Amino acid sequence: MRRAASTARSSGTIFHRDNVMFGGTQWFFWSGFGLIFAFLTTYFQRIGFTSIEIGLVTGTASVVSLVGQLVLGMISDRIGSAGRVLQSSLIASVVLALVMFVTPPVLFAVAAVTFLLAFSTQTLPPILDGWAMQVRERVPRLDYGITRSMGSIGFAVTSATAGIAYDRWGISMMFPAAAVMFALTAGVVAIVRRLHTIDERAASETAPTPSPDAAVDPAEVPPAGIAPDELTTAEHDSPVKRFFTFRMVVLLSLGFLTFASFRPVQVFIPLLFDLVGGTNRHIGYAYSVMAVSEFPFLIAFTFLIARFEDTRIIMIAFVFFFFRVFVHLFVPTPTIVIIAQVFQGPSFGLFLPAWVHLLNRLAPRGARTFAQTVGSVATFGLGSMAGSAAGGYLIEWFGLRGMYAITSATMALVVLAFVLLFVTPGPIAVPRARVP
Repeated sequence: MRRAASTARSSGTIFHRDNVMFGGTQWFFWSGFGLIFAFLTTYFQRIGFTSIEIGLVTGTASVVSLVGQLVLGMISDRIGSAGRVLQSSLIASVVLALVMFVTPPVLFAVAAVTFLLAFSTQTLPPILDGWAMQVRERVPRLDYGITRSMGSIGFAVTSATAGIAYDRWGISMMFPAAAVMFALTAGVVAIVRRLHTIDERAASETAPTPSPDAAVDPAEVPPAGIAPDELTTAEHDSPVKRFFTFRMVVLLSLGFLTFASFRPVQVFIPLLFDLVGGTNRHIGYAYSVMAVSEFPFLIAFTFLIARFEDTRIIMIAFVFFFFRVFVHLFVPTPTIVIIAQVFQGPSFGLFLPAWVHLLNRLAPRGARTFAQTVGSVATFGLGSMAGSAAGGYLIEWFGLRGMYAITSATMALVVLAFVLLFVTPGPIAVPRARVP
């Protein structure tokens, strides 16, 4: 009887209004994201861009998106509404996707719209994460792992089916199709914002006057080791300045090295398939396995975070990131390469929600959306860019297998450093989280 009651409560939490709404937001957004950005290089090839032009446009767009993440993150915290920034950017993405559809295949025109689209769309994942964590502070039943898993499934489904549709109706259909998805995302965001505005108004009307002894948010308490006469200075520092503690810089550096080691596995997987006798069909299967493998671990995070510290979960993810890279030293056939991609689940699938959770926990109030954007820039942005560039040189100097050996050794050092600095007790170890 007790087990049944517990199951019923769990099911009620999973299908809570906010989980459904945020899950829909993630589904529609990542579906639209996949419709465009999974096929943008192919589109550039179809309209006649050279390899150099493709590299320049996509590389510059990546830089634009990194700058945009920082800018929009700071704006979100300044106005205190990540949801408003998200909704405005989604509306801009709808317009820009339709503009791209009618833009003539001229390099400068396409590049200009691509940069604007990168600023309005590619910047949004950390903004969406930051908004979810903000709402979760008021609605503990909102589950990031469950809602984000809907994004992975949406991306996998649309990416897998879009190629067939594009072959039939033309690849330029990616833009109006994505515009529809972004419009649906903006609609759901507007509904969620309205519902929470109503909820907050009702709560403020019934909330008791806080007592002078009310509990202080742990994120606002200065770190241990600050002398009493330094507290005033620390309190008057901007939230952004207080975010960049020595502990946070080290943590972001390890995240950077993780993605610098992990990204070449994805970027250069076509070369690995060439080495073991694979085809484009095998590449498609590999990417599908990557996306699908994330789903169960994003769901599992819901149960793991209730029992373990977020730092412990990140440690487990880092260990699997090591295996994610290391196993490619030995894969002999295309089928084994495809099977090896299941390590994406326990590595990236656990890392993403734990990383978002930890950044939100450590960031001071007033810089929590900014924290998500900085974490995204350090890992998905700079780490991925550095890994892609360095991976090319390592392959040139040491061969493909040599590149995997060096990046897996780097990942092993990341695991060791994280355990020593953040898991075992020490001067910069992360304080334990409060039990919700």
